[in-house]
Amino acid sequence: VSAGYTRHGAHRGRLEWSWPARPKFSPSGGQRKMLAAALAICQARMLQERDLPCFVALDDFTSELDEHNQDRLLEWLQTLKTTVVVTSLEAERLADACATRVRLEKAG
Repeated sequence: VSAGYTRHGAHRGRLEWSWPARPKFSPSGGQRKMLAAALAICQARMLQERDLPCFVALDDFTSELDEHNQDRLLEWLQTLKTTVVVTSLEAERLADACATRVRLEKAG
C-alpha cells in the first residue's frame, strides 16, 4: 500500500456479462447495480462461512435504483454480519431505513 493504492484484491475485479438469449437486450444501470451488489453480498457470505474477515463497500448506493430496489438491497445488506460501508446523496433515507446500525458522515 506504500504506493497509495492496492494492486490486488476483489475490489479490482472486472465483471463482464453477455445475454445470449436476448442479444438486443441491454440491462439498465439499476439492474447492473443490483447484480453487482448481489455478487458482492454472496462473496461476503462465502467468506463469513469460512470465518474469514470481510467488509462490503457500495459507492453511490441510491443512484439508478428506485425506492423498492433500494429497500431490497438494504434488506440483503442487513443480513450480513460484517461491516457495510455505503455512500449516498440520500444519507437521511438510509439512516431511517437502517435505524440503529447507521453512522452518518457528511462529506467535506
